[in-house]
Amino acid sequence: MKILKIILIVLVAIIALLLVVAVFLPSEVTVERSAVIEAPDSVVFAYITDFNVRTDWDPWLEMDPGAKVTLYEIPKGVGAGYAWEGEETGSGNMVIDEVVENKLVKSTITFFEPQSGEGKIEWRLEPVENGTNLTWSFYSEMGYPVERYFGLMMDGMLGPSLEKGISNINHEIINMLITQVSDSTDMAEEE
Repeated sequence: MKILKIILIVLVAIIALLLVVAVFLPSEVTVERSAVIEAPDSVVFAYITDFNVRTDWDPWLEMDPGAKVTLYEIPKGVGAGYAWEGEETGSGNMVIDEVVENKLVKSTITFFEPQSGEGKIEWRLEPVENGTNLTWSFYSEMGYPVERYFGLMMDGMLGPSLEKGISNINHEIINMLITQVSDSTDMAEEE
């Protein structure tokens, strides 16, 4: 009986310690990645605000190609959005809330399954010498106590996907620009 009492005291002490530590952990998390896209800011802006092409570059939809994606009536700009449902990605939706042309896109992302939650997505575009510096940020509030521990791992879990998405965007935009140049060259040769 004495050993059971000691085990119970140790368990209560561990739980209390975890609860106290969680008070001091960040209640918000931000994960951010940046890279230069080899295109003008107007091209990058048009591309990332058009949900018609989202499936071409989205790293999570790439991971879950069988996911069902439903575009909202407005495919571009404020109010544009889409919903997804997949085995790997769960379900949720994203809607563009605010845009500053060629500079900023803010969206709300809502997760329904496997765990409900909400976050904010922000894209910042800055013209640079060889293209556009594109920054993709994810922000979310973390509940007490378990989500705060989870928040400590968010950068490592989410960061590589943001990097992959930005890389995919760069690749898709370069291919799009090459195709446009090739098409215009072909048309000029036909004349």
